[in-house]
Amino acid sequence: MKKTLSLVILFACVAIVLGLFSEIRAQEKYPTRPIEIVTTFPPGGVSEITVRTWGKYMEKILGQPIVNLAKPGGGGVIGISYVVNARPDGYTTLNAGDIIPAILAGTAPYKMDDLKIVAQVMQNGNVLCVAADAPWKTWQEFVDYAKKNPGVKYGHPGLGIMAYYRAENLNRQLGLKMISLPSQGDAESVARLLGKHIPIANIATAVAKPQIEAGKLRALLSLDPSREFGLPASIPDLVSVYGKDFPDIEVSVYLFAPAKTPDYILQILENTFEKMSKDPEFIADMQKMNTVAKFVPGKVAMEKAKKKMELMRGIVADQPKTN
Repeated sequence: MKKTLSLVILFACVAIVLGLFSEIRAQEKYPTRPIEIVTTFPPGGVSEITVRTWGKYMEKILGQPIVNLAKPGGGGVIGISYVVNARPDGYTTLNAGDIIPAILAGTAPYKMDDLKIVAQVMQNGNVLCVAADAPWKTWQEFVDYAKKNPGVKYGHPGLGIMAYYRAENLNRQLGLKMISLPSQGDAESVARLLGKHIPIANIATAVAKPQIEAGKLRALLSLDPSREFGLPASIPDLVSVYGKDFPDIEVSVYLFAPAKTPDYILQILENTFEKMSKDPEFIADMQKMNTVAKFVPGKVAMEKAKKKMELMRGIVADQPKTN
């Protein structure tokens, strides 16, 4: 009996030692070879430029090349699916914004929890604009008008795009009862504003800013901190008007990894982006791309994304069904 017990103890100790050895081996040096960052758009666009810019700083910190792998198609589903099904070893990652729209639309063969957000890296801005000669001089004037005249049309760059959900969320939170009018991108929304086809539109700050500076558009409300996005401090923003707890759907850009990627690898990558976000040259490069460097740790970003998803789920549920 004692011999049997001794053997059991011996095997248990061996198992523990092997387990510890296995864990140590699992946490071997990372990275030791190039890291792929998958993008969901064709080569040559903003996504590739973004990855090349990230890569310049990541390579300095990690000591390995960063490779852009374009996987376009399916509204991003092809590229995202590729990463979801990739080996979770930290060598296949994803550059993308929120992946929520396709999940809510039922066109994605994956769930939110099939990926982990390594970190939020950037944030894109939105601003609510009217034509420069529109009768509303302030956001509050427009709000008062919209509440007295239900059914005012507002423009946005297209259904299913995060900027649409962001504008529609604001519409609902304030009870404005406006009707969305999708465009084929921000340029068309600007043209519709200038042509007096719509009274107001939610436009990417990068697109709206030159029109504002040229005196063609008037910004009534920035949905992001005005100064951070290079807008005059005189333009009110969402937080200054409604407070930091106002439910919003920010337009964020992340690095994702397969859900089963080991925590220590995720931490190495997260730390890398935190360092990058404090580098003045990286901040300046992001500004050149008309975006803002904004680091948010992975777990915090994931919780924020799930809150966005709940806001968006309510919008999708209320959309009219089409055959």
